[in-house]
Amino acid sequence: MTNVPGAAGLTVDFAVNPLGVEGDKPRLGWRLTGCALQNAYRVEVSSSCAGRTGDLWDSGRVTGQQPWTLYAGQPLTSNVRCIWRVKVWDDAGRESDWSEKAWFQTGIRASGWHGQWVGFDEGRDQYDASAPYYCADDFELGENNPFLPPPVMVRKAFDLPEGRIRAATLYVSAMGLTEVYLNGARATAGHMIPGICDWRKRCYYRAYDATFLIREGENALGAVLADGWYAGYIGLNPRAWWGQSPRINLMLAVEYEGGRTREICTDGSWRAAFGPYLYADILHGSGYDATREIPGWAEAGFVEDGWRGVDAFAVNGHIPCAHPGPPIIEHARFPASVLSSDEDSCLLDFGRCFSGVARLTLEGRRGAQVDVYHAEELKDGRLYLRGNRSAQAHDRYILSGSGREVFQPEFTYHGFRYARVVGLGSARLISAEGIAISSALPSPTRFESGNDTVNRVHRMILNTLQSNLFDMPTDVCARDERLGWGAEGHFFLHTAALLNDNARFMRKWMRDIADGQLENGSFWAIAPAVMMKDIVPFAGDLQSDMGIHVCWLLYTVYADTESIKAYFPALERHFAFLEDNSDRLIRFAIARDWLDLGPDGRSDMDHGYGHSPAGLLGTAYFACSARMMADMAGGLGLEARKAYYAEKYASIRTAFRTFFLKRDGLLRDATQGSMLLAIAFDLLEADEVALAREVIKKDILSRGVTWGTATAPVALWGMEKAGLAREAAAFLARDEFPSLGYMARSGATAVWERWDALLDGQFHPHPMNAFDHIGLATVGQWMIAGLAGIRALKPGFEMVLLKPAISGVVGSVDCTYQSLYGPIRSAWAVEGARVTYRCAIAPGIRARVELPGMAAFEIGPGEYEYQVSLEEAK
Repeated sequence: MTNVPGAAGLTVDFAVNPLGVEGDKPRLGWRLTGCALQNAYRVEVSSSCAGRTGDLWDSGRVTGQQPWTLYAGQPLTSNVRCIWRVKVWDDAGRESDWSEKAWFQTGIRASGWHGQWVGFDEGRDQYDASAPYYCADDFELGENNPFLPPPVMVRKAFDLPEGRIRAATLYVSAMGLTEVYLNGARATAGHMIPGICDWRKRCYYRAYDATFLIREGENALGAVLADGWYAGYIGLNPRAWWGQSPRINLMLAVEYEGGRTREICTDGSWRAAFGPYLYADILHGSGYDATREIPGWAEAGFVEDGWRGVDAFAVNGHIPCAHPGPPIIEHARFPASVLSSDEDSCLLDFGRCFSGVARLTLEGRRGAQVDVYHAEELKDGRLYLRGNRSAQAHDRYILSGSGREVFQPEFTYHGFRYARVVGLGSARLISAEGIAISSALPSPTRFESGNDTVNRVHRMILNTLQSNLFDMPTDVCARDERLGWGAEGHFFLHTAALLNDNARFMRKWMRDIADGQLENGSFWAIAPAVMMKDIVPFAGDLQSDMGIHVCWLLYTVYADTESIKAYFPALERHFAFLEDNSDRLIRFAIARDWLDLGPDGRSDMDHGYGHSPAGLLGTAYFACSARMMADMAGGLGLEARKAYYAEKYASIRTAFRTFFLKRDGLLRDATQGSMLLAIAFDLLEADEVALAREVIKKDILSRGVTWGTATAPVALWGMEKAGLAREAAAFLARDEFPSLGYMARSGATAVWERWDALLDGQFHPHPMNAFDHIGLATVGQWMIAGLAGIRALKPGFEMVLLKPAISGVVGSVDCTYQSLYGPIRSAWAVEGARVTYRCAIAPGIRARVELPGMAAFEIGPGEYEYQVSLEEAK
């Protein structure tokens, strides 16, 4: 740490130099350097073309410790680039220099959006909505013939008058998915643009810098438009949940030196044609015929012979707004190995499960057809396609015969490790690699232990994270579902929030959640909201508590009080629904402890419903919701509401104890998981915890853990509170069934849906059996907060608790979490009979340290080392 105070790492709404910033009060954040504590700050915001600094806002010197503030300057208009900087004063009164400049660019306000929705509907009337569609548990009852219309290409040539172009920004919105080209070059970065939302309530745009693609004179815009989530197959439904025909809406805003502007927008003058894109569907795959490519179609001077007018529509209330979340990007590439081959096909292994596509380099005769099929696992040396259920996960490429050709499918993705390539009798596969795509995952946490199994489990959880944060937290990435289920989603986000910076991702999903709120106050069970078979009973169940959990995480992990303030009325309506639909404050969890292990040691053979008492589980989570509501009300300064929810927690706790506690002090009909749940939520007294501890410990020793997806997220916390932290650590190092370590020993690279998804080499008989699923990956939260011991005591980790669970079995842990304030390191190593503990605290943070055998103490920013005995750690 230097001796000079300062600020760095500037962000706007948790993003670095973002385009398309929406709202009148963006959040301006920074990190401290060279000082232990900030006493005051000053922010200046200037328009990029201003003659003086601070013309939009000069905050003046503001007393405050938090390294962020809300913009409070001149009204922000559309498409304006703002330059900003910050200086700070430390606790000794020293004034820093100005930080390096950062920028943000405002998006298009509703009144400034002039594009029309355009598409091309030819052939779409051939879809028969009455045809049966077999999916989910019914997928083997019949054969589907999905309707897969081709993506359409649209274009527009335009002239720009002479003059020096200062900047050009492309705003891209779609009901569907799109890629946009400007003068033949791709202008949109990332994949699956613009993402998913509830199109009944809103539609998103993403913004791109097009300055270096535009020119004076002749130009051309071109776009490919596919069904995507909007019009394709989604979840357990036939196609077209939101709409039958995809639409695109573009605005290219060009700014000249001197202030002149020009807009090019989609309208009825655009032209459309079909080209090489055969089909594109998120679940079923993508096809491309290279013999039908149209050279130069997105360039100026192209002759539009055969192209036809688009179908154009006015805005009609669907005015795009800025996408608040991170983009979907390419994360990694995995080279494939060939497991087997014959004269026409080969079986590929990409080394790990992931979400994405297979990129093939091919060579062959013109018109040769290559088909690619995907699966997470192999059975008897063949793709285990049953795990995909009705998702065909089938890509197709027809070669142009022009030499080496590369096929990378777009507008689709698959969850897979293995792929079978068919058609190699007339084409040669030169190479293959897996392209992993999902939402961007900034600021990753670094974690390493001294135990190989713990490290493998951590990598499995990271892989599962990468596969399933896909503009929403999907339950799975392979089969015919891939939805933002509430319970799995909000449970896993407790883990995800400690594995990387997920503030923007959560902000976006919270908007999806709020958009799906019902008139009775309940949140829907899936976000974005989709109707599907079997879902109605889950609305208002544990699945629907996601709104409370996500807002609580935004508050506690990211100190995002502005989001909590915006959504608190919706949260109160949901909680009122929970209370109104309780029976004397007892609530019933319809799904119970989904996929827990029964007395026979196996998970449900029917559909997944668990064994924990429904009322016990539902009431415990009702109490959790009340406590979270009290926390958030307190954070907003709503003391009366805080007291109200604190009283509700106490009343629910009393009801829980009245109905479920037996005279002997144990819970009635409780499973191992539900006992741990009650302990984690402080629903038992100390003597009752001691009784439960012995029952839990004996049960775990006799048959292992039995938790399902509703109790796994808090089970290790319950074990720690019950005095079983050493056993919790040992579970993470365990490689016997049932455990995540057993999955790793069985060859897993991501977390399975079931503990017994693959037991002794045999697949679970039920097809609801994913091998890349977030449900049980929720134990990863305790790896960071328990093993490493990094926990927030104040919002944003302004005050942190360092309380590591030291374990001789694990041996050592070294973890660095990138908090809102800066990095927090917690590391320990067992060295014979001694334990060395090291920690490092970023500026602006204070920490409470609790180590075995030592009285708790507080420290400020800096690096520290302590010694304790291993015996005391036990």
